[in-house]
Amino acid sequence: MIFSSKYINLFVVVLVLVSLLGPFESVSTEKISRRDRNDSPFKEMCKGFKFDNKFTEVRNGEIVEVKWSKGESKMDRIANCEMFGEGNKKFWKQLWTGDLKFDNSKVLTSKIKFEVPKRIKLPTFILLRTWGVSDKGPQCTIVTKKFRIVP
Repeated sequence: MIFSSKYINLFVVVLVLVSLLGPFESVSTEKISRRDRNDSPFKEMCKGFKFDNKFTEVRNGEIVEVKWSKGESKMDRIANCEMFGEGNKKFWKQLWTGDLKFDNSKVLTSKIKFEVPKRIKLPTFILLRTWGVSDKGPQCTIVTKKFRIVP
């Protein structure tokens, strides 16, 4: 009985795959629980990092000075500012990206143009999110309370 080369190739592939599983027999598996953002090390890394603005209403297309406080956090810099729709918490757009460094300052500011995507009907409610970055550990994200953007 003659085997076709297709079956021989399949057999060789299966044999190779099975032999590759051998080294993984001794690997132990352990469930690592998701780290809650309220655990102590994370709290210390992000402690006091926040938006200082108390936005209530902004005009679409307006340039606004956004202000961040470092607080007692370990954040070294601000990486970006993003816009989200309030109702569905859906990412709409990145308003600003950069690398603002806290250096010796506890407060940073940047002028940012607030402009919703053209498909969005105004007025509407939005949220802003910012990433704080540290070379010493995790990044921190902060989100504003919802506020209104009008035509």
